[in-house]
Amino acid sequence: MGKKYLRKNEFRVCTHPDVISPRGDTHVVYVSAKHGHKAKVNVITHSLTFFNEPTIKMRKNPNIVSKDPRPSRFSVPRWYSDKTIEKKPEKGVWRLHKVDKIAIKKFNKKYANNYKK
Repeated sequence: MGKKYLRKNEFRVCTHPDVISPRGDTHVVYVSAKHGHKAKVNVITHSLTFFNEPTIKMRKNPNIVSKDPRPSRFSVPRWYSDKTIEKKPEKGVWRLHKVDKIAIKKFNKKYANNYKK
């Protein structure tokens, strides 16, 4: 019998030490799945690398209110405990464009298949 995942499509704030910036800022993450007390997340950032791996550029900024000219990017997927994933982001209106949602889903699947070995 296979694992049961609850598919998600939401933005949260991650407080895990791996995700916190050197200045102490938390990052907004896109939660794509949950299993038990863990969630699969992609960090939304402007950095070219995250977790020592390259990030992928998004077509549209998921923070609709933001006037930041830098392109938004998403990181490789990671599993984190629900304890480190908190409430919804306070600043901005967060929505993922349909094209970006498909890109994240494909990337996460490809990443999982490449690193199962």
